[in-house]
Amino acid sequence: MFNVVFLDKGVVEVPCDNTCLCDKYIKLKEKNQRLKDELDKCAKVYEKDRENKEVIRLLSERILVLESQNRVYAEIIERGKKDDKRA
Repeated sequence: MFNVVFLDKGVVEVPCDNTCLCDKYIKLKEKNQRLKDELDKCAKVYEKDRENKEVIRLLSERILVLESQNRVYAEIIERGKKDDKRA
């Protein structure tokens, strides 16, 4: 079992006997953390200069990427649940 944190769903506990699936999840989690860190940096700059169009563009892109990553997490969890039921 391991926990997955979603921006929209909170913490979800996931059973996992599939090593390949877990490896993919770990890589995605690391990438997601880097994106969150970038998003935080953009937000801090945005707070200082709300008229900065470049920061607004970057912030929008990062939000889209984070949402995409969370969809990927959801797919991994669903596959993990299906694999767990088959076992």
